[in-house]
Amino acid sequence: MIRKGLNKAVAAFLAACSEWLPLPALAGEVTEHTFYSESLARDYAYVAYVPDGYSEGSSHYPVVYLLHGSLGNERNWTEFVEAERILDEMIEAGEIPPTIVIMPGSLSWWADGHNEPAETAFIDDLIPHVDMTWRTLPIGESRAIGGLSAGGFGTVNLAMKHPDLFAAALAFSPASYAGLPPEGSTAWTHPTFQDDAGNFDPDLWTKLNYESLIEAYMEQDKVVPFYINSGDHDGLDIAYHGAVLYQRLREHQADLVEFRVIDGGHEWPVWIATLPEALSFAFEHVAYDIPPFEDGNPFARFIGTWTLKDDLFQQVWDGQTVEALTLPNHITRCDELNTNHSILCVVDAGDLKGQIYWTRGEGSETVSHLSQFGTTRIGTGTGEVLANQTLQVKISFSDEPEGTYRIYEYAWVSDDEYELMSRQYSADGTATGNWYGGRFVRHAAGQ
Repeated sequence: MIRKGLNKAVAAFLAACSEWLPLPALAGEVTEHTFYSESLARDYAYVAYVPDGYSEGSSHYPVVYLLHGSLGNERNWTEFVEAERILDEMIEAGEIPPTIVIMPGSLSWWADGHNEPAETAFIDDLIPHVDMTWRTLPIGESRAIGGLSAGGFGTVNLAMKHPDLFAAALAFSPASYAGLPPEGSTAWTHPTFQDDAGNFDPDLWTKLNYESLIEAYMEQDKVVPFYINSGDHDGLDIAYHGAVLYQRLREHQADLVEFRVIDGGHEWPVWIATLPEALSFAFEHVAYDIPPFEDGNPFARFIGTWTLKDDLFQQVWDGQTVEALTLPNHITRCDELNTNHSILCVVDAGDLKGQIYWTRGEGSETVSHLSQFGTTRIGTGTGEVLANQTLQVKISFSDEPEGTYRIYEYAWVSDDEYELMSRQYSADGTATGNWYGGRFVRHAAGQ
């Protein structure tokens, strides 16, 4: 709109310019990655989408996982469903917030089947890896899951079995059938459901299908909003089976389940057409603008005793090889010190002993960091408590190469769990690929 009273010649010039000098569109970045999965005993591949400006900033984002269908791969959502274009357009239009999207690859139907433990790998390996590698909001309230066909099967099952991990579930033509799969389904011949003799295992199908999960899901307190769709000419009768799933969920959560049937079959155009609506649905429920933690002491959530979750700590020191370490009896005790703007954490992990001190002056946003482990590792730096409550600190260590530094992030998963991630950078700001991190849980009294 041209402001009233603007010179007509100038207005005409600006109008003409708008035709041939459009503003540059926002553009996210799509990259391919692998990491070693302990559950699969092999590399786990995934494609990541990050929003425009991700690499230049320090913000943390919600994350959406999109699962491919039977015999597909991690590239399907970008190659055939136009996910990158749709995400760019919706973010630029303000229809959804900037978000990270992870599109993993699997040889299974996203279940612990006969061929591989895909569910275990997704929950125990992929999600922690993503939360430690990318600047996610690592809480269930800021995470959504979606999938097409067999990926929809996985979406429904994972959301029902792990409702605390997801704020929304998007099932595109889900292969979640009432009873056994229809004759044309690849489930009959897929390695997920084939026993040692190469025959379809109906007992395993029944065990893994949502019909065996939904009662337990409905008995617990957490409700996951579901979006379900299908093409009206779907050859696998998913319009019918989707309606059955919808009705079961509607009886439990009438206001938190949607079902759509559009023109089309079991095909890419259906999923291209419905991805925008599904993402809009997800972000009606996914938290992405988390207010800062309001307390007199900005470090109040850390006060208490902490231990490593499952005694697991991961590290990379050569830029590429991930080492998974078991560190039992790792105890960190944090207490307010001197003022209600400071905290001292004492770390006792066997041979590793040290102290971490954080303080933030009254009226200041800058966090000062001082730490010492042994006699040689002294760390100094500054940082801030971000709007999403993540503590982010830039630290230089006396025992690491001169000029290098680390960015430490302490991201809250819940009031009783946080994730530590430390990434190393060279003097020119280039990531070295070296990092370490783990999840810490509040230590129960008497343990």
